[in-house]
Amino acid sequence: MLSAFFFFVLLQVLAIDANNVSFDLSAASLVLDPGWVTSSTSASGKFITTSSIGQALTITLPGSTSSVNYVGLKRTEGSIYGVCVDCDSGTTNSLQLVSGTDSTLLNNADAEPTTIFSFDVDPSQQHTLQITNVGNNSLDGEGEITFISVVAIDQEASSTVFITASVSSSSTFTTPTSTPTTTTTTSTSVVSASLTGASTTGTSTTSTVSSSGTASAAPATSSITGSSQTRTSLIALIVVLSLIAVSSLGVGLFFYLRKQRGSGRDPSFATENPPTTEKAPEASLTLASSGFLAKAGRQKPPTRLLEPYPYQFGVPQNGSPIFPARRLETTG
Repeated sequence: MLSAFFFFVLLQVLAIDANNVSFDLSAASLVLDPGWVTSSTSASGKFITTSSIGQALTITLPGSTSSVNYVGLKRTEGSIYGVCVDCDSGTTNSLQLVSGTDSTLLNNADAEPTTIFSFDVDPSQQHTLQITNVGNNSLDGEGEITFISVVAIDQEASSTVFITASVSSSSTFTTPTSTPTTTTTTSTSVVSASLTGASTTGTSTTSTVSSSGTASAAPATSSITGSSQTRTSLIALIVVLSLIAVSSLGVGLFFYLRKQRGSGRDPSFATENPPTTEKAPEASLTLASSGFLAKAGRQKPPTRLLEPYPYQFGVPQNGSPIFPARRLETTG
């Protein structure tokens, strides 16, 4: 029963991972403004960033996407993302502001990939996500935003993923030179487009690429996405449930063995050796000793009762009358 429960939870974890489609730095449907540059740190790995206000990136989400997780790096100060779904290019009127600042971060080089924001979308339509560097007014409009990957969760995902690459940037990006249209089929859940070929530079050059020879679907092992965080949370949940199950099993086994030990005693022992109860000694009414007279060989003299008054009250003795005492009066 316990094994079946853990197997069910494991299937749920695999089902969630199978619905994640990750776009990394070289992925399809990613359009960058000229102000984005590539950078990397030992803590985060490769990422792109911009400190230019108004610079944006645009991502075309796959169909049937129901929710989106944006993965980037926190900054020590001045990091504000302007998020807009299905907006016209360059629109700044309907942006939703999201803070990417972490006050506990001492150095930007120590920042690790994390989910900056997430939201749900209508899976019946295809959507376009636009991220703009808004800047912080308290820092004279300066600010920096970063990008590592976007995880699009598809509730109706299958094992076939269609990739069409579209990249524009002032930075150097490599694009394949072949032109055939590619339909890439993979059984993995995390997809990234690996592009090789001639490099493109310019202020706003757009290269549309689709190739069967150089575009390949592979697990994005270098990018840490929201799916890894979800997997970590679910693994922690499984560990906690396992500990609870093992603890419950141990407690149940303890009480079971205790009950068996109590019921396994020989019933004849109680009849052959009935419990004995000792009576408390009765209190003795006799005195422990007769006193010092008995020790001296003498007896206690009899108690003498007072004799009654021999004369009747109010009757004069010897028949003489009783005269009251008078005060002698003298005359001079």
